[in-house]
Parts: sequence; structure tokens; C-alpha cells
Amino acid sequence: MESKYASALIGGLAGGLIAALLNLPQNFISWFGCLAYVGCGLIAVWHYTNTHQLTITGGEGVGLGALSGVAGGLTGGLLGSLFYQLGLMHPVLPQILEEMENTGTLDQMDPSTADSVISWLELASKWQVLIDVTCSVLFAVVFGLIGGAIGARIWKKGPEEPDI
Repeated sequence: MESKYASALIGGLAGGLIAALLNLPQNFISWFGCLAYVGCGLIAVWHYTNTHQLTITGGEGVGLGALSGVAGGLTGGLLGSLFYQLGLMHPVLPQILEEMENTGTLDQMDPSTADSVISWLELASKWQVLIDVTCSVLFAVVFGLIGGAIGARIWKKGPEEPDI
């Protein structure tokens, strides 16, 4: 059996880059970003089956898609964090706090609850990069395995590898 890591990496890098660029104007995980993560699995399976001229099972496609989703989520999450640092995107959590202050939502809360909300948002803001990357990886794995399953059904290039 040929190594799937190169194909997973190619699919993940391509899909993660596309997802990060699609999320630039919207500043949240968009539907298009999710489709880009489906693309991670599709690209990985296409590359693997094309390179080795073989057909893979749906289970192998799911595995390859999930692996490419890890690479895609890391790529997309880290690029998104870089975009925050460069000022191309604005962090969401401080905007939530500002909106709650502007609309008087915090004033309507019990003071201890308002303090808890403020503390949580400030803490989460400090961990924004980790939160973004973790969420990107989780979404990318789920959508990547869907793309891998679809790709395994679409791209058949040669004899199917036996299940072991």
C-alpha cells in the first residue's frame, strides 16, 4: 500500500488555504470555508488515486479525508490567526463584548453574571489562536472525511485495494 501522507498534505494545504481566504471577508467559519474543507478530502483522494492509479474503498477515502482535514484545519486556523495579527481580520470575542456594552446587555444582567461574562470573554480572547485552530481542525476533520468518502466513490483508477 502506497503512503497517503503526501496526498493528505497536498489536499490539506490546498483546502486550508482556500478556507482561510474565503473566511477573510466574513470573519467567521462560513459555509464556503466548510466546503473548502470538504475539498481537502476530495483533493487528497483525487491526488492519491491519480498518482498511484488505483481505486480505494470508502473507508480508506474517509481516513484519507480525515487526515487531510487535520492538515487543512491546521493550515486554515494558523493562516486565520496570521490574518488577525496582520489586521486583515478582527477578533470576534472583543467585538461581542463591545456590542454587549453598547446595547446595554451587560447592564441588564446581575452584576456577578456580568462580571463572569466579561471575565470569560477576556480569557477567551487571550486564547483566541488556540480556540481558532482547534475549531478549524475539528470542522476540517468532519468535512474532510465527507470529502474523502465522496472522492472514493468518484475517482476509480484501477483495481480496488482489498480491505485488511
